[in-house]
Amino acid sequence: MCHVVDTDMIQDKVRTESYRDVMYNNADVFRDKVVLDVGCGTGILSMFAARAGARHVYAVDMAEIIYQAMDIARYAFQQFNNIAGTNFIKLFQK
Repeated sequence: MCHVVDTDMIQDKVRTESYRDVMYNNADVFRDKVVLDVGCGTGILSMFAARAGARHVYAVDMAEIIYQAMDIARYAFQQFNNIAGTNFIKLFQK
């Protein structure tokens, strides 16, 4: 079950697309970097970082939503050829 914050973010199309656009339009900042997404929620920002060219993305969340994030990432990898070629996301519950 999504937390209220995660649900609000997903439903806030303007905010989510703004984060996406900033990350994609500044791909040079992410290219070949290692990204740590603390409190990743559904992992949407982690996936944006991977698509923007991050070499590795580590996504961490204490809440049970991490399991949904794992399912989402797994699905994205299967559907979109590992999101961005060799990029991948590791998710942890800590």
